[in-house]
Amino acid sequence: MPDPSFTFEADAPTGKTLLAGFTHPGIAGLSAVDHLVKHLDFERIGHVETRGLPTIAPFEDGRPRHPVRLYAGGGVTVLVSETFLPLSATEAFTDGLLDWLTDTSLDEVAVLYGIPYPHGPEGHDVSVVATDAYRERRLEGHDIQAATGGFFDGVVGDLLLRGLETGPDVGVFVTASHPPGPDLEAALRLLDTIQEVYGLDVAEEALAAEIERMRQYYAELAERMTAMEETRPREFSVDRMYM
Repeated sequence: MPDPSFTFEADAPTGKTLLAGFTHPGIAGLSAVDHLVKHLDFERIGHVETRGLPTIAPFEDGRPRHPVRLYAGGGVTVLVSETFLPLSATEAFTDGLLDWLTDTSLDEVAVLYGIPYPHGPEGHDVSVVATDAYRERRLEGHDIQAATGGFFDGVVGDLLLRGLETGPDVGVFVTASHPPGPDLEAALRLLDTIQEVYGLDVAEEALAAEIERMRQYYAELAERMTAMEETRPREFSVDRMYM
């Protein structure tokens, strides 16, 4: 398989900010940006051509779509990546993204990022890791706690390091997520923060309704599985993948 490469094919973006959501365990960030483009007045402006990675073709309602897409609306541009980007593709993806940004009006990147890590009931706040330029530009006057310590790898880590050197301004909004996902409650926390920082109306009511629908669905499914096991016991590993 050839080395990974990424080509951004898109019309002119909107505003100065790129909001990005990638595929990570729990897919909270991906769910958040996907919700934005579905429920607000966003227009699809392009996609990213991917080479050297396993091909996926996501679909919905019988229609296929590109796995990495770009949208514009509400004064921002949004990147939705349903393709998992392995560590080996980090440099190629960041190179492609930054090459595209240099020819646009975009000069800052905000990543919405859910991370599965041990936490207690009070550990669901959103925290931030940001370059000084992003912090001065966007976070003054906002009470968003700084992430206390750790590291990022992959595209998120590479973007932050590039932001330290030559730009763009980069901020990563982080919350605890629960795989396998989608963790819509984590997505809602991220959207609340984006609403605060960027003034976007994130259509919380629609996402809250989806959260309740999924909670009810899985509760009913768990009840059915329990009833089936009581009447016909099976090995635990046979059919627990519904979660």
